[in-house]
Amino acid sequence: MSSIPPVILLLLAYFFKELIFTALIPMWHTPDEQAHFAQVAYFAEFGKMPSTAPDLNREIFESEKLLGTLRDSNGNNKFTYHPEYKIQYTNSYIGKYENEINNFPREYRQELVKQEAANYPPLYYWISSVPYKFFYNSGLITRVFVLRMISVLMGVGMVYFVFLIGKIIFSKNTLYQYTLVILVAFQPMFSFVSAGITSDNLTNLFFTIVIYCGFLVLKNGIKKNSIFLFISILFLLYLTKPQFILALPIFLTALIIKLLLSKAFLLTKILLTTLFGLVLLALAININNPAIYQLLEKVYPQSFFPGKALFSVNSVEFLKISLNRIIHETIPWYWGVFDWLGVVMPIEVIRILNRLMILAGTGILIKLFLMLRKRNREDWYFLYLILISLIYFGGILLWDFIYYQSHYFSFGLQGRYFFPTIIAHMAIFLVGLVTLVPKKLAVIKEIWTKLIAVGMMTLNFLALWIILKIYYDLSNLNAFIIESSQYKPWFFKGGMLIFWIIAYFIILCLFFYRFLRLKLVKP
Repeated sequence: MSSIPPVILLLLAYFFKELIFTALIPMWHTPDEQAHFAQVAYFAEFGKMPSTAPDLNREIFESEKLLGTLRDSNGNNKFTYHPEYKIQYTNSYIGKYENEINNFPREYRQELVKQEAANYPPLYYWISSVPYKFFYNSGLITRVFVLRMISVLMGVGMVYFVFLIGKIIFSKNTLYQYTLVILVAFQPMFSFVSAGITSDNLTNLFFTIVIYCGFLVLKNGIKKNSIFLFISILFLLYLTKPQFILALPIFLTALIIKLLLSKAFLLTKILLTTLFGLVLLALAININNPAIYQLLEKVYPQSFFPGKALFSVNSVEFLKISLNRIIHETIPWYWGVFDWLGVVMPIEVIRILNRLMILAGTGILIKLFLMLRKRNREDWYFLYLILISLIYFGGILLWDFIYYQSHYFSFGLQGRYFFPTIIAHMAIFLVGLVTLVPKKLAVIKEIWTKLIAVGMMTLNFLALWIILKIYYDLSNLNAFIIESSQYKPWFFKGGMLIFWIIAYFIILCLFFYRFLRLKLVKP
């Protein structure tokens, strides 16, 4: 095992971790899973994307009704804000309604009963329809968990690109590289989302590649390979989520920074920077122009813009409301919200995380102050990370503001909405924390860095424990295995479930051993 590169062990550890999350989270309990699966099913059954109601088939509808996740007119079900509610379990590996769910008439798959499909652009649903059709003869439960596996593989790809970005940001420090990947891969809410059926997972992967393209520009200059990769990913993002538009300023910012740092003529720098600024200003001024909105709707039906402004909204008041929600809702939910928004991390843990973010913020201020005196390449990387976070956050906040103008209430800012730039968040968080320890205290800095990584892995285990406690009897191992095997395919039942858990712990221990041997400076 010593010959296996640590990155391979880390990717395997992530893969098995997500398998455990996938196996232990009941179906329809990851964010909007039933809506995304409904769109996959619609395309697989009818060969086109849903455009009119109804779009949810009876197979999904009846399973939700039996499992208690069917939402009422207010969007709530038996679990929403009711963590005390649990479905009824049997004394075997087969759930009370499991056979019924797996043996619904095939006609149910094309019988549409209500509107609930996600109605996002098609790429994720095209991809997911392939395994859906391959396992078409299997029951609903098997098809759901097979599609979850597609999300797990997308997560593996994303974590690998996080590693590549880390190698650029921390080119001289292997310990920082792996700590950054751990902070992303073991982030609790990211683990939860990545285990479910959602186009968010493909969006997160593509945005991470866009950020990687930006760092390639900063490192190597403007090369045709980087430009081609970005254009390709931008097109794929266009086919995945309305947020694709935010990838453009993220990449252009890298081009602008590289241009400003280059030896090009000063006049060229000024002209291009001014042009970039004027384009952004024109977009900001005309953001609610009906003509622009109508044009975008023709080009892209699922446009980034949520509707025409119908109400007059005070921007200052909106920012005050948004800031309050970010502090009390978005940040706690960023770290983990489970069981249909009913359960978050313990308040003590949230307080610790808040204090760590304050410490990281202090380290960031110190870092920025030091950059005023002297800047190297890694400092410009750090500045780019900050700009990435601000651009994406500003874009989502602007979207919510326009939504407020058109509906007179906020769409909401869930923490997971910002995961497309989680690599930037975690890198800034890491730099802020490690900056607090002076370079001359190298041993303490190394220990502190490893503690940060161990802390995130511990937080991930805590999240998993919370999830298990929500759904299953943990008083003894036998009861837990019986209950957690219900409403699962055969490869997540009984002995197979135990096998995956043991395999995860073995791989994680192997990687953890290699991680602890890493030194602060790259050998």
